[in-house]
Amino acid sequence: MVFPITSVGYAGTITDSNWRRMATAAVGSLYGVDDFTSFRVTAGPGDRALAIADGGAFGLGVRDEMDTPIVLNGDPVASGSRWDLVVLRRDWNAKETTPLIIAGSPTKALPDRYTGWGTMNDQPIALVRFAAGQSTAQEIVDLRCIPADAGVVAFDPLTLSYLDRVGTQVRIGDVLWTRTVNATGSPQWVSTDLTDTGWVNVPLGPKWAAISGYPLRVRRVGPGVEIRGAVKQATGASLTNLATVPALFRPVGNVPLGTARTNSSYSGGLFLNAAGSIGIDNDYASGVLAPGAYVMIHGNWFVG
Repeated sequence: MVFPITSVGYAGTITDSNWRRMATAAVGSLYGVDDFTSFRVTAGPGDRALAIADGGAFGLGVRDEMDTPIVLNGDPVASGSRWDLVVLRRDWNAKETTPLIIAGSPTKALPDRYTGWGTMNDQPIALVRFAAGQSTAQEIVDLRCIPADAGVVAFDPLTLSYLDRVGTQVRIGDVLWTRTVNATGSPQWVSTDLTDTGWVNVPLGPKWAAISGYPLRVRRVGPGVEIRGAVKQATGASLTNLATVPALFRPVGNVPLGTARTNSSYSGGLFLNAAGSIGIDNDYASGVLAPGAYVMIHGNWFVG
């Protein structure tokens, strides 16, 4: 039986078009640079100058290596600011790759660029803001990506605007972005928080002290947070400010942490607010919290 399948890669000739698609599928990314230093864009010497580092890059089956750094110069800005795009332009007719700057607009977004296969294609490298009356670049957004065996590492969320094929996974900082489809088949980005801070000490409120062996610590894994430990009261300590959770760990609203019970037969409702302050609500308290009493603190919540 003869099936309507055309195959390439067996013995014989592979065309340029075949190779572009095979190389992209094998690498798992349309574009990439070799490492963190390759083709990195920084402010260079001279009027609106941009220095582009040497290194290796590839896109759509074409590999490029540049042995020495180069400098490009942006055009003047008449008024306000303009976001320009630095690209590697691949021209299959000329069979050459050229670094250049595409003039943009006042909006912080990628301007129109060539995205064709086998004709002309622009690989985004950086988005740069030039300002009227200024001779140096005001901001540089790194748009490079570094492909690896299981995905792509990038440096700014704007990278997602061109690495948008379904199935793409991009890690930016502690967030993993996956390009998937929703129930209607429309492409969408889904994020997964990969944060793991390890255990971090929580600053204590005035006249509250740590207890040996039970330090008050907090840890965030993804969006989930856990706190554990104990604190000791001195005379005059405020019950509304036992400790302050750092900003990275704070919830968006008040979180009950259960009932605080102490060694002085005191109990009270323990709460964490959106500002990070841990306190005991007097409306839910009974008994007297004597100086020297300790309070056990344990709880879980989500950020965001």
